[in-house]
Amino acid sequence: MALFNESLEGRFSRLIGGLHSMKGPNPTPQVTPEITHVIHISDDYDRKTHHYLEGSTRYGSGFFNLAADATHFSVLDFAVNATAGILATIEQIWVKSPAAVGALDMRTFAVAVAPGATGNGTPLDTREGTTKKSALVVTAQNTAIVGKSGGQIADQKLENNVETRLFVLEGFVISPGQHLTLFSDVINAALQLTGAIWRERAANPAELRVS
Repeated sequence: MALFNESLEGRFSRLIGGLHSMKGPNPTPQVTPEITHVIHISDDYDRKTHHYLEGSTRYGSGFFNLAADATHFSVLDFAVNATAGILATIEQIWVKSPAAVGALDMRTFAVAVAPGATGNGTPLDTREGTTKKSALVVTAQNTAIVGKSGGQIADQKLENNVETRLFVLEGFVISPGQHLTLFSDVINAALQLTGAIWRERAANPAELRVS
């Protein structure tokens, strides 16, 4: 509980100090059930501007294209390095099957994807600067994975050349050393990641304990 309170205290302190331009010692020295900090934000769009003050960064993935391969699955992988100390939370993922009706098999704890086209996200807040890149790495690859591994989250039908938002993955948390893998249901299927949005923040050790 102490570690949790320290983490909560630090996040409140950054937000309150930043909003009120407060300098000096911690403006919220104690967070307990008896002391509650409530900040009302006018709407959801305004709320997103305060991630910066809380030490959380939102990223956009950019576009990834996988051509059909006659002997391989098309795979999109979202992974955080084991030493990153970062929690990444998926907000939105958009995909497209550009050549035919298809389906997407969404899994976690799958085997690692072979190296392919990779990219780090770009911050969605220009205050973060031009050089900051996400800890989460997106990999797009045609890969021969015999017997898909990991635990299935869902299977989503994809209409021909229609962008599909993967609502089931919104809120999915990727911890250090873990990843989220999206497989085409069959081999020889083209697949596009038209965009993904996620947010990242430093993880407290208490949050990384495995139950």
